[in-house]
Amino acid sequence: MVLIQDNWAHELDSCFHAAGNHKHITFMGTGNPIKSDDSVGLHIISKLHDKYGTAPRKFVKIAHAKSLEASLARLTRNSRADVTDLFVIFDAIESNIPPGSILFANLATTEYGFFATHNVPLKLIPSIANNIENVFVLGIQTETIGIGEELSACVRNSAELIIDKVSNLIEAA
Repeated sequence: MVLIQDNWAHELDSCFHAAGNHKHITFMGTGNPIKSDDSVGLHIISKLHDKYGTAPRKFVKIAHAKSLEASLARLTRNSRADVTDLFVIFDAIESNIPPGSILFANLATTEYGFFATHNVPLKLIPSIANNIENVFVLGIQTETIGIGEELSACVRNSAELIIDKVSNLIEAA
């Protein structure tokens, strides 16, 4: 199930509120900091971390780390982590849709490498594969992934929409 533009916010609401019902939700970001729009996940998580730190609510975590794989492995090994915990990964995607489009997907329902901009599809990371039905990707279609440290305008605008939405959810909880 992949949702474009308007529906992503509704689906994120549902995911967030499900976390408040005896689950935890961890927001994470990934990307390559020197490949322009591919760094959008890092941009989003960095802004949220700067604003809220690592635990803005009892059931919400913001994982600010350079390595998604290492962070997921650490979180899933943590004895307090439950198999029902939810993970939302902010990421750049490639899905042949207009640049700046926002998609929300449960990783369990996607095909291998369906929208990954990574060399290794997220589904193949062991710490994700073991809990895949509780892992969601909130991605933004890239415009450019050439060498550079700046986000394109349309990707930056979409990132700000996501930051605002997550901020509103955290502050209203």
